[in-house]
Amino acid sequence: MQKHIGSMVYALRKEKGLRQSELASLTGIKQPNLSRIENGLVEPRQSTLEKIARALGVDLREMLDEHRMADIESKLRWPARDQGVVVLGATDRPVRTIAVPVFESVAGYAVEFNADSKPMGHSEVTVTLPVIDGTCFGLKVYGDSMESREGADSFRHGEIVIFADRPSPKPGDYAFVKTNDIATFKQIFFDEERVRLVPINRAYQERIVMRGEIRQMWKLVKHIRDFA
Repeated sequence: MQKHIGSMVYALRKEKGLRQSELASLTGIKQPNLSRIENGLVEPRQSTLEKIARALGVDLREMLDEHRMADIESKLRWPARDQGVVVLGATDRPVRTIAVPVFESVAGYAVEFNADSKPMGHSEVTVTLPVIDGTCFGLKVYGDSMESREGADSFRHGEIVIFADRPSPKPGDYAFVKTNDIATFKQIFFDEERVRLVPINRAYQERIVMRGEIRQMWKLVKHIRDFA
């Protein structure tokens, strides 16, 4: 149930055109806590749900209505299509390209991996890019933990990030990290024992996981800011 509630809060917020920070301000809920609710990591109390419902201008029953959820998702979903791009090299000759699946992230990063460590999941969008070494996939950035108004690196909600399994990430790289419990896009720093998952947005706290908990680490190889 908490996963459905989180997805519904996210979907209603997007329908209202609110940023996560704006909804946090309207409700008085700290943004990291609101992010955990939207990701289905915690089940909010009744009083918290009532605050969110009032801020979104909906009845509490609407937040629990699965049919309403399906209606909102259909409005937010990108149409299924291939993005046809002609890629030219320095001599204006076509360069070999690949179609990269972009997995949806309506309530967090839900991409899974099969026994061969290949990404799988719900992908309604593909982007065409010059050939990238190794296996690659894309995600739409979820939330604003990787957004910054200060530094040169900033990844806004809804922008596309492409990851590859080669080369392996190095300390300081941006990466998609998958453990048994979490799937996240962060800047990583690690040694033989621990991995630090560091957000760009200072409103969020870094997280430390043990190397043995890591199932996959995919290096960021491309950032697509504008996709039409």
